[in-house]
Amino acid sequence: MATNKKTLIPLLLVSLALMVVMASAIPARAAKFITESNDSYMECFDGCKFNMKHTYNALLPPALLCRWNHIIWFPNHIPRHAFITWLVVHCRLYTKDRTFWPPSDTANLCSLCLNEVKTHEHLFFRCGFSSCIWDNVQHKCGVYCGDRNFICMGQWIRTIWNVECKSIEAILIKLCFSATIYFIWKERNNRPCSEIHKSLQAVWKMIEECVRARLLSIKMKDPTSLRGIATEWGLPSLINTAEVTVG
Repeated sequence: MATNKKTLIPLLLVSLALMVVMASAIPARAAKFITESNDSYMECFDGCKFNMKHTYNALLPPALLCRWNHIIWFPNHIPRHAFITWLVVHCRLYTKDRTFWPPSDTANLCSLCLNEVKTHEHLFFRCGFSSCIWDNVQHKCGVYCGDRNFICMGQWIRTIWNVECKSIEAILIKLCFSATIYFIWKERNNRPCSEIHKSLQAVWKMIEECVRARLLSIKMKDPTSLRGIATEWGLPSLINTAEVTVG
């Protein structure tokens, strides 16, 4: 009997600890739902039937509608570009504004322009290097956004192009936007580890070739209406298709 008591006490302590941990992990709304009762309990039912959706909504508060997801996760997006852009939106890239190094340290300066501390806001697109690349992208796409703030650019894209629009023009600007972010971040990471620093023209050339390759993989419903884009981006297959269709 004594042995059983010795075994039982640690088990009770472990159970109590688990209950404390679980209680701290329960969201406030869920805790209120559990402690208060009848009205919250009835939210789980649709008439006389238990409803899982109503239960979920009763336990967790409704989330805010995400209005920028179609700028990143759109048809024909490039996964690695979309992922880096998603990290930028959430300010999760490993820049110096997310570390504990003192801002005065010269090692914290942007490796692209060597003028300011490398932060999300500086890299996209207040840095002289990245700003010039973005100007090239806008000129190539035939659009213009005067603001150099990343969030404002996302809002500009969402305003100019319907976020759910699947037209080739909308896909093109979104491809260029995410590709620009990806290759700027890639060059920023390469510079501290390599003696070879790509020029602004070389980085822009990589963006251009990557977007062109992606455009070539997209099936066009009406090539005749895309001759301008095909000529600007050097898409011979689209130009030839359009000429055959017209002829």
